[in-house]
Amino acid sequence: MFRKILIVTFREPNALNLEKEGYGCVLASLGLMSGEVPYTVFNAKKSYIKNNKDIIEKFTKAINESLDFVHNSSDKDIALAIKDEFPDTNFDDLVKAVKRYKDADSWWNSSYISENAYNNLLDLMEYNDALDKRVDFDLIVDNSFNE
Repeated sequence: MFRKILIVTFREPNALNLEKEGYGCVLASLGLMSGEVPYTVFNAKKSYIKNNKDIIEKFTKAINESLDFVHNSSDKDIALAIKDEFPDTNFDDLVKAVKRYKDADSWWNSSYISENAYNNLLDLMEYNDALDKRVDFDLIVDNSFNE
């Protein structure tokens, strides 16, 4: 007998909560299956970047320092640092969620976006009918603050 199943994607700690409540199970990490994708990005107008280079540099430095922190810290230390952002998640579950992200290699080493990763994102968007037209990498990505 076959059962109909629904496959959906959830971010942590929501996936962990569904498992604990018996409503589902994590089958795989979408990130591991899709390759490197710039999931979180930041944008600003060219005029803002031109007139506020010091702010952009400090912001980029802070992001890169945060990435360095997650790569060089324990799951527990990361959970301690972010626990206020997840007030409805108990601490042990937050540690487990952080471990899942680390095991899936979800955090990049820096905020630098490669052209390959950018194209992976566009491929996913096209596959899911969420993109009408591709925009050239050089027109939309500015890695100059990562140098």
